[in-house]
Amino acid sequence: AGMIAKGGIALENLAKAKTAVFDKTGTLTTGTFSVTSIDAKTMDKEKLLAFVAGAESASTHPIGRAIVAAAGNRTQTVEELKEVPGRGICALVDGHKVLAGNALFMEENGFTPSLASGGTAVYAAVDGVYAGSIHLSDTLKPDAAQVLRQLHDLGVQETVMLTGDREEAA
Repeated sequence: AGMIAKGGIALENLAKAKTAVFDKTGTLTTGTFSVTSIDAKTMDKEKLLAFVAGAESASTHPIGRAIVAAAGNRTQTVEELKEVPGRGICALVDGHKVLAGNALFMEENGFTPSLASGGTAVYAAVDGVYAGSIHLSDTLKPDAAQVLRQLHDLGVQETVMLTGDREEAA
């Protein structure tokens, strides 16, 4: 059933659980993101996508991989790559300083992003100027709703979803 339990007491306690907590990405959703839109402020959409994809080119994060995939095969010179866990990434892409990450990362670096509504957003600044955002979505697993209903039928009274996304995306 996709679970590991150490000892019988764990199973006994699990049978009494009234609340189930789930991670969102990869547990309730497929974990496969796709770019749904680009809101470019200071350059065309393809150029913004290319800069952010360059910065994300070494990323193993599902969001970074989705942005790289959306940009296609572009050859770029990427230097000085620095990831800030849970926040974003900064890199020199074709000689341009690129910051890409969540809204907090932008604010910490002196930018006021135009907050996106719905979905997951990666905000970007290029050469010290806020450049826009890339919006992505993840797909709910086909059986997620059924699993939650079955848990309710088994006596679980509350289900909780944990996510690093903004409330609107969740």
